[in-house]
Amino acid sequence: MEWVYITLGIIVGVIIFYFILVYAISIVHSRFFRKRFVPNPLIKTYSLDSNLYEQTVTINHKRDLITGHFIYGKEYDNSKIVVFSHGIDSYYKSYMQEGNYLANHGFKVFMYDALGTGATSGFLDGLSNGPKTLDIVLKYLKAKYPDQKIICVGHSWGAFSAINAGYENKVDKIVAISPFVSINRIIKDVSENILVKTLLGNTEIVEFIKCGKFAFSNSVKSLNKFKGKALVIHSKDDYLISYYKHMKYIMDHVKNNNVNYLVLDHKGHNPSYTEDGVTHLKDSFYKLNELEGEEKEEYLKKCDFIAMGKLDERVMDQIVSFIR
Repeated sequence: MEWVYITLGIIVGVIIFYFILVYAISIVHSRFFRKRFVPNPLIKTYSLDSNLYEQTVTINHKRDLITGHFIYGKEYDNSKIVVFSHGIDSYYKSYMQEGNYLANHGFKVFMYDALGTGATSGFLDGLSNGPKTLDIVLKYLKAKYPDQKIICVGHSWGAFSAINAGYENKVDKIVAISPFVSINRIIKDVSENILVKTLLGNTEIVEFIKCGKFAFSNSVKSLNKFKGKALVIHSKDDYLISYYKHMKYIMDHVKNNNVNYLVLDHKGHNPSYTEDGVTHLKDSFYKLNELEGEEKEEYLKKCDFIAMGKLDERVMDQIVSFIR
């Protein structure tokens, strides 16, 4: 009988160790993600073009209130809605130039603030809150506009959301700009601290407890099963989301012929911007990381954010052509 007690002791020890590990991961995870993104008033964004209209929408979901905005011109294609998902540490106005461009090309665009950002309630609580928010938005739009096709467009975190929530909700098309494969993979890539990399690189269970099923989202799996058409865009010199660890991985492992790729270079993390804009953006934010306090504020006041976000019309026209 002694072996029975030894076996039970080992099992109990493993269970206790597992819960201690999950608790440790949860503490580190909360330090990174238990926050809200509040826009810095010194960082200027593009404004809504004067020829366009904006209609604010609020979506109630349990305890949360998601704020979204329809953007459209006098004449637009009423057969579809283009839903744009923003990246992390930003909000819908950070992408107003893309919203303007799509609306000026005849689309009705829906932009929104993800949970824990901008005018939407709640906390970020994890990377899986991106696809979770989009899932709520898509279910709302599909229920309210059942006869209209839904197209998802997103950048970075928003691209990850567009792929995974888009697949789950059977949207018509997906455009993913600079996406990552999975939460574990991107955290391991971007973290320089070994302890953080080890703990948060196994964070799916904590994200599942906090945010639900999208903690296990995987862009390769979703794209392989997606029945609509998808366009994935990435620049080889992306300094935030590695082309080789993410885009190349997606290209090598997705076997779905409905998925198309646009590979660029010299566009950093923002393939839809001009090369000059990308260079200006990267140089400015490297400089910002070197400054503190009043020096940082003074530098922000002088930054030309409009030049940083100038769109590359050749890339945007390819997106427009794809979703048309």
